[in-house]
Amino acid sequence: EKPLFRLLADREGLDADPIEELLHSDDQSVAIECTRTLRALDDVSSADGLIALLERTQHAGVLRSTVEALERITGERLGANPRLWRAWHMETVRWKDTELPRIRQELETGQRQRVNRALLEIARQRAHRHGTGPIVIKATRTKDVATLETAIAVLGQLATRQTVLRLIQLLGHDDERVQRAAYRSLRFATGRDLGGDADAWREEFITNR
Repeated sequence: EKPLFRLLADREGLDADPIEELLHSDDQSVAIECTRTLRALDDVSSADGLIALLERTQHAGVLRSTVEALERITGERLGANPRLWRAWHMETVRWKDTELPRIRQELETGQRQRVNRALLEIARQRAHRHGTGPIVIKATRTKDVATLETAIAVLGQLATRQTVLRLIQLLGHDDERVQRAAYRSLRFATGRDLGGDADAWREEFITNR
């Protein structure tokens, strides 16, 4: 077994940057394994490198694996057309650079309508879920139940480890509406139904991980 593949097999804690460098390898098996690793790392920052690979590869296996990685990381379904992926990438970078700062400001206003609208904008940009998840988690500190329910729904849409852990915490909220909302979002995010018992969810997603 090649040392490279032993390295890639141990994906926990890997930095995506050196893996992206290996996308330029002339060895097609290395490129495929790198796309699979980047898919597992689930970091939208690797999308640019994957799109560049999609633009230049002629190898069917690399092409298929690259599309699978992009679809997993971004939540988009744009097929094998690199022009569509490049256009998507340019727009999502623009959103992060220009729209996200504005959205942060909207969330800071504390005004229900503006906050809810900002939260829904975040939900529509799921590719950035690992970066925006903490922002939405912060929004769940509110005492306004209606806003909290919206934030909980968005946490379910983002479905990262951090947002799932916060949803589990919210199962123990004093308000039953919040408990029900957290339960719904947990089912949506995980595809599992462990009931409304927070201990059962902790056992599955914290203790056993």
